[in-house]
Amino acid sequence: MVQTYIDVLNVKDYTGTVQKAVEYLLKNREKLETQEVGKYEVDPSFFYMIQEYDSKDDAVWESHKKYIDIQWVLDGEEIIEVSGKNHMKQLGEYDESKDFCGWEGDALSTLIMKAGDLAIFYPADVHKPGLKSSKGNMPMRKCLFKIVVE
Repeated sequence: MVQTYIDVLNVKDYTGTVQKAVEYLLKNREKLETQEVGKYEVDPSFFYMIQEYDSKDDAVWESHKKYIDIQWVLDGEEIIEVSGKNHMKQLGEYDESKDFCGWEGDALSTLIMKAGDLAIFYPADVHKPGLKSSKGNMPMRKCLFKIVVE
């Protein structure tokens, strides 16, 4: 897991498909910030979604096998709890069609994500996004990149 900020994001800090997605994000930042909600295919190695939702009191622990997530908060504030698979108990089987595996357990880290913040989650990272912050439930706007695992 990596937590950083859009203003210091540097293409040279990444490799492979993550670097390719970060380069696209930086070159198209202004467009992404104002783009309509939806899913956008860019390249066979990644796509992104513009999402709007309300932060919530609780969420589901999740991990992915096929995709690396880059979650960039465009507006709002939320908490994302993070743990590792070796600290969690898997719930049910991995759903390949949704690239989703559910988990239960305790957070090892808590990220307070505000507008401009980014978090990158790799397949070993179990995360629980969309949680309300100390400011309470609020409308969120996020750009979520899904990058094919090499």
